[in-house]
Amino acid sequence: MITGKLDIGALVAVIAAYKDLPAPVNELIDWDQQRMDVEIQYNQVVEQFAPRKWRRRSWQAPIESPPMPRDGASRSRGLSLMDEGGTRVVEECRSNAA
Repeated sequence: MITGKLDIGALVAVIAAYKDLPAPVNELIDWDQQRMDVEIQYNQVVEQFAPRKWRRRSWQAPIESPPMPRDGASRSRGLSLMDEGGTRVVEECRSNAA
């Protein structure tokens, strides 16, 4: 193992020795394995959402489909508004504001 090579006999010896380790050491090894797994998953997420991939302004521009009214007139149907706690502040509001 020091040379970086692991043959089948050494692998079997490592697995057999792992079974005989005290429970706290096994738990520590398991914890470290979980930590490394989470670290890999975190790095994958960071790579996917890295700013270098989102540099184009056109990708960050808001999509206006359908276009929003610019003259101040708006119409709504079935609009509900909830606060941070989940309480409905406005329920099924119908409005024709001009």
